[in-house]
Amino acid sequence: MNWEAGLSGLSLLCYAVSSVLYHTHLFGGGTSRSSRNAWIWAMAGLAAHTAALGIWCTTHTWSILRDERMPFSLVAYVL
Repeated sequence: MNWEAGLSGLSLLCYAVSSVLYHTHLFGGGTSRSSRNAWIWAMAGLAAHTAALGIWCTTHTWSILRDERMPFSLVAYVL
């Protein structure tokens, strides 16, 4: 397994746990602890998703970000 696949799987896991915790918050009594934990898991999923996209964009030879005609400032702006 490579980094891209591992981080993609991790982001899906984090999003799934976040969803379960948020629905527990909505329908299971509305505790602030489950809401806070859902937010933490969602942010962890967002970080893993961003890292997976960054790895994908910098390692694939046919990515537009690796094209020598792409100006660096535009790449920095998009990232």
